[in-house]
Amino acid sequence: MILFWALAGIVFAFDQWTKHMVLSHLHAPVAVMRPFLYFMQTVNDGAAWGIFSGRRSFLLAISLCVSSYIIFFRKKLRLNLWPRGVAFGLLLGGICGNFLDRLRMGAVIDFIDVRLPFYHWPTFNFADAAICLSVIILFSIREQQM
Repeated sequence: MILFWALAGIVFAFDQWTKHMVLSHLHAPVAVMRPFLYFMQTVNDGAAWGIFSGRRSFLLAISLCVSSYIIFFRKKLRLNLWPRGVAFGLLLGGICGNFLDRLRMGAVIDFIDVRLPFYHWPTFNFADAAICLSVIILFSIREQQM
């Protein structure tokens, strides 16, 4: 359980720190690795790919329900198994990071902009990356660990 709580806290803190740095210092797009990776400040009042745009209360409620479920049922979710602890720690930290943005500012701050030759990926943040990575880990865990 220590890994779960530590990872959730680290993801949350790093997500909030990066968003603070973006709001304080990033006033124009910056090419990090041209032509693929840019940092640019954007605001998303929806979820991934802008779905549920303008549905702040709904997204806050979903975040609160999922994070509460993870916390209250952490023993049933068997978070003492390290891959599950890592996955749910990433998930909880990411959910809490975006939840705080929506609660304070009404929207989520995004800043990582990836442009592939065949697709311009929607701008995202560290919390979004942690959530996606948690889903990948959960899908890759062997059946006997579920």
